[in-house]
Amino acid sequence: MAISGILLAILCNVLWGTAIPFIKIGTKALELSSGIENQFFFAGLRFFLSGVMLFAYSLIKEKKIPTIKKENRLNVFFIMLLGTILQYGFMYAGLLNTKSADGNIFTSLSGFFTVILTPFFFKDDHFTIKKIVGVLIGLSGVLLISLKGTGIYLSLNGEVLLIIGTLCFVFSSFLTKKMGNKESALNITAYNLLLGGLALLVTGIAMGGKFGKVTVSGILCLLYLALLSALAFTIWAYLLKIYKASSLGIFNLVNPVVGTILAALVIGEELEPLKYISALLLVSIGIIIINSKEKKTQIS
Repeated sequence: MAISGILLAILCNVLWGTAIPFIKIGTKALELSSGIENQFFFAGLRFFLSGVMLFAYSLIKEKKIPTIKKENRLNVFFIMLLGTILQYGFMYAGLLNTKSADGNIFTSLSGFFTVILTPFFFKDDHFTIKKIVGVLIGLSGVLLISLKGTGIYLSLNGEVLLIIGTLCFVFSSFLTKKMGNKESALNITAYNLLLGGLALLVTGIAMGGKFGKVTVSGILCLLYLALLSALAFTIWAYLLKIYKASSLGIFNLVNPVVGTILAALVIGEELEPLKYISALLLVSIGIIIINSKEKKTQIS
């Protein structure tokens, strides 16, 4: 990957990593309970606003509303269904019944799944020893900051839902890549977030989700979350058009490490500097290994 691509991929996952502490601050400021109805309501409003921002940007920059060609609408629908509605639906439901530490582990599996599953969908993206070694080293960094001596447990209404949500993200990324240059990254992302967010928002409202209180700090957090989603998802869709999915997948491991560090700095959660530095080092080594110059050796 080019240096610019690496920096953009890191930027995306740093932005996604900042979401966790700001979601916690925002939901507290807006007095939202931890019920699934409020999680859907808050997430839906966030993504809907992201879509509105992208539509506004297109109107200002391109002087036109984003459009999707008729022959590509079904693919964009499935990207929205998998990448927004199902991914976040399963993840929010799973997080209600999962320890936060274990949540980091299971949501970070997208990098591992991407490397393992990519060869089945893209003939030019093979298994290689360095990819497997790289993703395992990177994943060990996430495990280092997430495991606290309590072990990992699997429950159908917790961790299993997180795994399904993670797989939805991976498959939506594959669909986005398969779109190639058929649609612009901005157009795909605008409809994905606008319609996917609307579906989550309507679901949350129908279940009784609402603000407990409206505050300036809560609204600012919501607007920041909407902006970071608009930027990160658009950039990610663009990167998927030009780079191999397996090379990008490893960068998803940056997300939980950044999120955990920021949670410690912003919210005051327990901070162990040596552990976090080691985790970042392991993730960085994994990224370097996977994105080092390709060799001829491959497993398939």
